[in-house]
Amino acid sequence: MGYHFRYLLFLTILTDVSGEEPSMIRIPGKPEIFKTSETLETSWDECMVKCRADINCSVVYKTSDIQCQYFLFGSISTIQQAAPKGDEIALKIQLSGNQCPISNPLVPGHTYYTQIIKSQFYKTTLSQDSLSNNIYNLTYSVSTCPDNTKLFQRGETTVVCIGLYFFEDPRCNNAMEASALCKAQNGTLTGPANADEYEYIQGAPIAKRTGYCLNNPNPLSFHIADNSCTDTALHPFEVCWRGALCQVPPKIEIV
Repeated sequence: MGYHFRYLLFLTILTDVSGEEPSMIRIPGKPEIFKTSETLETSWDECMVKCRADINCSVVYKTSDIQCQYFLFGSISTIQQAAPKGDEIALKIQLSGNQCPISNPLVPGHTYYTQIIKSQFYKTTLSQDSLSNNIYNLTYSVSTCPDNTKLFQRGETTVVCIGLYFFEDPRCNNAMEASALCKAQNGTLTGPANADEYEYIQGAPIAKRTGYCLNNPNPLSFHIADNSCTDTALHPFEVCWRGALCQVPPKIEIV
């Protein structure tokens, strides 16, 4: 696999990668505010390669030709941009497409790097400081889903927790009661947004109960019906709802 580093302000592109892979953005700069770091005895290129492949690495800083400073997720909060041909720092971010953009992707607005590790959603947000164009701020968050739900990513930075919930008594209800069932979990009715979510629903152990069957008469919800599965008409209030697919907000921890 080829490695890709995007070198802004020095105007050097080393390689291309697909937009789904992380990129290392290399700029003239240095660490400003940080809690901890590691020192690696390695070349600058090898340091960037290691950071790009390491799910725990966020930033690396060149201290010499044979040494670099290595920053893990949540350990560095501020970077100061330096004059060209001075200090050199590299940040891990995601870029759309597989080409280094002509303009600086770090401004304006926010740039993100996201990944799912052990069913938790890790997000690094990089933004230019509102008071200084030479300062970049990094913030970090970790999203975790409640028990009996599963985390899925929708879009670039949005995650949802979805879970199947069933009525116990009475077993047969309507769409309004299904919505209330989700609200009791601090959630809302939802439907599968992609093939991964649909596969999870079909494979969930609770969905395999005898007497339950899944269909989707409403694109905004997932109808859990009786075992006859005969009613797939677009009249969700007229069918027997055995339960509901609920979207529950994740717990978000700021690191």
